Amino acid sequence: MSGQSVFGEQIMDRLPGLIGSAAKSGFDYAAAEISPAELDIIKLVAKGMSNKEIASRLFLSEGTVRNYLSDIFIKLGLRDRTQLAVFYYNN
Repeated sequence: MSGQSVFGEQIMDRLPGLIGSAAKSGFDYAAAEISPAELDIIKLVAKGMSNKEIASRLFLSEGTVRNYLSDIFIKLGLRDRTQLAVFYYNN
């Protein structure tokens, strides 16, 4: 009645495993040596932003964004921004 859900003991015992397996299903960017700054750029590319827009948003030069993207493509084995966006949404 106060907005709380009540679960039985069997469900409560299974929740940690279910939550843990959901968290493990995503791609491990850290293992691929993707830095937090590179991940920010990946997310912005996936939103459809241009290098100029990304540079403005992150207070970087366009050249720096291009350099980050080149490194990201190499680390993830991708060819271009389209593959990067698809990779991000699939992982």
